[in-house]
Amino acid sequence: MAKVKLLEKKMTEKDVLEYGSSLRLFDGSTHVLIGKDCLHTHTKNKRPISQCYSDIRNVKNVEGVIVGKRVSPHSSLLFTTEAFQPARKVTQVYKAPKMPRRSTQVRPRNTSGRAKKVSVLLSETGYANVHQLKQVLLDAGAKKVQTYNTSRGIAIVCHPNPNYLLQKVISE
Repeated sequence: MAKVKLLEKKMTEKDVLEYGSSLRLFDGSTHVLIGKDCLHTHTKNKRPISQCYSDIRNVKNVEGVIVGKRVSPHSSLLFTTEAFQPARKVTQVYKAPKMPRRSTQVRPRNTSGRAKKVSVLLSETGYANVHQLKQVLLDAGAKKVQTYNTSRGIAIVCHPNPNYLLQKVISE
């Protein structure tokens, strides 16, 4: 339940009679409104509303909700937010929290289990000249051919699918 707040609208004697059913005064006594008079709940004294108006602290409606309030004895009597029904009923709807967006894309996990053979040694191909093998691979359909010096000898790497192209060239 929301906190009751004071509005900037003053409550007159006419408004007290229209909206209120019971009054609480600053001396702590409670009065019930009957017509244009206020009746003390314990002593049953009847006084006109004009005599009680300056001493009113709270004004309650029939349901017991405070519809008017005075902060101090010298301030004016003001309406509260509970005095007026809202224009439309506000219903609280639960919305699931949204997942925050990631700044970077999630890379798929590498699921390969075994390492693939990428390079072939020059001695395994049967060619003695690197430039001659390079030219044969480019003619066979390789887009890129690279050579590397390793501890075992010269390694040849070609793209795409080096094994297929190398096997084709070796078999010839």
